[in-house]
Order: sequence, then C-alpha cells, then structure tokens
Amino acid sequence: MEDEIEWRESSVGIYSGGRTYPFTTPLDLLRFRPLSIRARLRMGLVTLLIQRRYRAAEPFEHVSARDWVTRTMGREVWEKVWGPLLRDKFGRYADDIAMAWLWSKLTVRRQIKGKEARRELLGYPRHSWETLFSRLRDRIEVAGGRVMIDRPAVRISAAPDGAGLDVLPGAPESFRRGHDPGSFEADDDAERYDGVIATVPSDTCSIRRSPRRSKGTTSSAYAAAATRPRSACSSSSIASSGASTGPTSRISRCRSSA
Repeated sequence: MEDEIEWRESSVGIYSGGRTYPFTTPLDLLRFRPLSIRARLRMGLVTLLIQRRYRAAEPFEHVSARDWVTRTMGREVWEKVWGPLLRDKFGRYADDIAMAWLWSKLTVRRQIKGKEARRELLGYPRHSWETLFSRLRDRIEVAGGRVMIDRPAVRISAAPDGAGLDVLPGAPESFRRGHDPGSFEADDDAERYDGVIATVPSDTCSIRRSPRRSKGTTSSAYAAAATRPRSACSSSSIASSGASTGPTSRISRCRSSA
C-alpha cells in the first residue's frame, strides 16, 4: 500500500477556556495561557529532564502519573493538562495509570534518529480507510478467517454459564446509518467467544450479564460494545465457523460522533 499512504506533519492542540491552543512545540507550551508562567516553565523543564535522563520506563512502573506529575510538575499542570487528557482516554481509571505510560509518550521522539526526529509525521490513506480494511480482509480470508466490515458490536455479555462472552453484532451496514450506539439494530443471535479485547475508551465499554443464548463457538475475539452515545464502534470480525478450525479474532474500529 505504499502508493496509498501520504505523510503529513502532526498537529496537536488543547481545548481550554473556550479556545484551542497549539500544543506541539516548546514555544507552544510557553504560549499556553491556561497555565501560569511558572507552571509552563516547570512543565517544560521536567519534560526535558525525562527525555534526557530516563532511557527506560522502570523508574515509573510503580508510581501513578497523577502522583508523579503533581509532585514534579505541580498540581496546576495535572489539573489543566495531563489530568483531563488521561480522563478522556482512560475514564475512571485515569488516576491509576502508571507514569510509565506517560513516559513513553514524552520520550517517543528521543527514540527517533536523524532528521525525522525534528518533526512527527503521520501516515494517512490517500483515499479512505476502506482501502486498508479491504486489503486486510482479503489477506485474512485467504488464511481462512471471516471478516465482517461495517458491523458494530452492539453488546458484550458474560455468558450465563460462565463459559466465555457473548458478542451481539449489529445488523449489516447499521454503522453507515448513524453513529449513535443506542440506535444500532441488533442482529438475531450473539456469538460465543473465549475472550474479548475492547479497543474503545474504558468508560465507553462495559460487559453485561444477559440471558441471551448464543450459537457457535470461536476461540477468541477482538470486539467493542459502545454504551454511550458519544462514540460508536464498527466491528470488523475475523472469525471461523468453529473452535476446531484455528485461531480467530475480531477487530473493532471506533470514532467519535461529535
């Protein structure tokens, strides 16, 4: 797909106080008015210290990002920068996320050598993500898998007998008719999986207990069930018809409805 990918410089911003502030370069940080001058300088110096002194994540594995940032960068930086970002990403688990995760984000550019280290480039399909999905589907199906594109996972339920999880898919093309998970038309039957990996924000997905009976058995699944209207999940499942036919998986794609 080399001919389908184009590379663009990344652009990051933070929305605060009714406006969006660029937040990509050190100069952007110095111009970030929601923080006091002292907090801006402190945040910048501590970030530079992390990038230059710490080459591994081990020192940060047993301390939360909240505790470490509050102690070193200050409470103001946590409340106006990192706290809101982690809460949007991890929901109610934000305060417990290890500092090792944030360390990896702050040092990623230090791991890039040469001229590429001066700027961050992101690759995007020239036409649409549909091209990528189609290529993946073709290769997976050749290997014996099953792919359902544009099929949201409406609900994930713990199996009544405790033997796995039931994933209730949406009707074909239901994602194309809207982004509100509450409006997805459910398919007739759930499918049983040994495990589920949800690739959506923690506060968007929940596992429910349900008496619904399922048919079929597969060995694993990547899936997502959206329970709040702010985002929707398009589940592209890759599954074989039975547990004895080999490993299976389910892939979910989510995007905001805002």
